[in-house]
Parts: sequence; C-alpha cells; structure tokens
Amino acid sequence: MSYPILELGVESNWQLVYNETREQVKGNIRGTYTPIPAFEVPFLFTSRTIVIRPLSRKGRPTWRFAGSLAQRFQVGSGGAVSALPTVDADVYRLRLNRTKLITFEEYKSDYQVVFEPFYWMKDIELKIWEYVGPVRTLRESVEEIRTRVDYLSTYGD
Repeated sequence: MSYPILELGVESNWQLVYNETREQVKGNIRGTYTPIPAFEVPFLFTSRTIVIRPLSRKGRPTWRFAGSLAQRFQVGSGGAVSALPTVDADVYRLRLNRTKLITFEEYKSDYQVVFEPFYWMKDIELKIWEYVGPVRTLRESVEEIRTRVDYLSTYGD
C-alpha cells in the first residue's frame, strides 16, 4: 500500500463542498423532539481526503461527540439491476465542535459520505472540505529527491 503525500498546508488545495445546518423539530407530544435526520451528502467524492467539522451552538459543554460519519458506496455494478447493496466501509465518531482530517481507504474511485447526528443533538452545522490539491506517492517523492541529489553532485564539476 502506498501512502499519499499531500500538501495539506496550502489553502488553495481545499474546497468547501458542503455546508448545511439542521435543527431538531418539536414532536406531537409536549416536550418531545424528532431527532435530526442523517446528512446524506448528495454527490460523490473523488478525493480520498476530506476535512469535516460538526458544530453546535446549542450543545451542552458535557457533550463530547456529535455523531458518526460513514464512507458509503455501491458494491457491484450499482443501480436497480445490482443485487448487491450499498455498504458503509469506514465509520468514524466525530467530536463535537472539532475539526477532523480523514483519509479514507481507496476501495472505489468515488464514494458518498453520510453523517448521522446522535439523537440528543439539538442543532448541527456540518461543513466538509475536499482536498483538491496534488497527490504524490512516496516513490515519486524519492525519485524527485534522487534527481535533485544527482544534480547537486554534479554542481561545481
């Protein structure tokens, strides 16, 4: 397995691709609320690396986690003709009001993400950035270093 080398510190390598806020809805019975439904991001990601931040303005200081995030994709050919289901591959519990960098395994070239807030959350603002910068492998980086060393070794001859 080859780990990617990314330029995470370059702001232009990130694109805000999703930003949505939801709140609990009061139920029919006094004092009850309907939990916030899952955020099923309505498009496919192609980059393995994303940054995600679940925020809550109404969250209590004792609440540590906001919900869970799953990488979801269709196995098989997909669509109505496929007998195989969609699967949740990698699942992460996300801290409330914290930002998480996630690099998913490369099971497929594109995938969807689904964030399910925990039932007690009163509001959630979900922001997702996708890494759109260059991706190099370790082998490519080593070759670049070798080329530079070879160049420097001939300097001054």
